[in-house]
Amino acid sequence: MEKEVSELERRSNIKKVYSEKISSIIDKEISDKELYSLIRKFFADFLKLEYEFTYEELSQELNKIFIKQALKKRIDKMLEDLSLLEYNSDHELSNEEKKRILNDFKDLISQLIIDLEKESKVSFFEKIFGKRGKNKENTQKKPYRKNRRRCVAKIKY
Repeated sequence: MEKEVSELERRSNIKKVYSEKISSIIDKEISDKELYSLIRKFFADFLKLEYEFTYEELSQELNKIFIKQALKKRIDKMLEDLSLLEYNSDHELSNEEKKRILNDFKDLISQLIIDLEKESKVSFFEKIFGKRGKNKENTQKKPYRKNRRRCVAKIKY
C-alpha cells in the first residue's frame, strides 16, 4: 500500500531527487539528448503532465500556476534557448555549456520550489488582503488610567 503524500512533500521530494541527479551527472559526460530529457522529465513530474509537450506548451502549462514574474521570465528564456538548441541547431553542446545549463537548471529548481512552498503557506485571504495579524504592540494591554476624562453627551428630548 502506498502512502499518500501531501503536495508540499511531493514537491520537496522532486526537488531533492532532481538536485541529486544533477549533482551526480554534472561532472560526467552526457549527451545533449540526456540533458533535454532530464529537463523535460523534471517538468513532467513537477506539473504532473502525462504527455510529450513542446517547450511552448510547457510555458503555457507554467502559466496555470503562480510563479513570480522574474522567475517565469527566466524559465521562459531557458525554454526558448533549449528549444533553439534542440530543434534548430546542428551545434553540439560542449561539456562546459552543459555544466552551465545544469547549474542554472538546478538553481531554477531551487527557486521554483521554494517560491511555491512559500506561496502554499499563504492563505487565500492573505493573498487578497495582505497579512493582518496583530503585532506584539497591539496585543499588550495598556494600563488603565484613573485620570481619564469621560465625555458624556446630554441629549434633550
